[in-house]
Amino acid sequence: ADHEDVIGEHFTAETAIDANRALERELAFEGGASSEKSRDLAEGLTRVAFLAREVGGPVDGLSGRIDRYLRKLALTRLDDETRNLAARVGKTVTRVSVRDTASRWGSCSGRGSINYSWRLILTPPEVRQSVVAHEVAHLVHMNHSREFWALATKLYDGNMPAARRWLKTHGPGLHWIGRSS
Repeated sequence: ADHEDVIGEHFTAETAIDANRALERELAFEGGASSEKSRDLAEGLTRVAFLAREVGGPVDGLSGRIDRYLRKLALTRLDDETRNLAARVGKTVTRVSVRDTASRWGSCSGRGSINYSWRLILTPPEVRQSVVAHEVAHLVHMNHSREFWALATKLYDGNMPAARRWLKTHGPGLHWIGRSS
């Protein structure tokens, strides 16, 4: 079925929800096919509905508005999370920034500046927080020694190996989001 008929002059949360419902009807018609890909598509449409409501406006230029919204959200959350963790280890962060990186999720300079990929906002919170813990640990240990990993693990309240596996599995696809080619 063609879902473009649901998107009119303005793409709103309501039109995205309508598209999601149409997808659900199509899946039910196909015998309840609930493949992971179909579930991911339905979940993606729900997220698009939220983003469309947040940025509003006509379809024309929607992707740019969503991109700017996500970058601003990423900077706000990452700045807060980074400074809170840095305070726990008694370190000061000179600057937190988000960039359009091609492969790295974060980096930390010897001067206390931490850069992140803005796409971390697209990961589950626990995965994002694992990267923050990793970069903050570099404020203390500018290497990947045992002491570094012990601190990163202490700063992160989750399963560090599982978060790293998630990034290894899903990260390459996320790095293509927002790229024109």
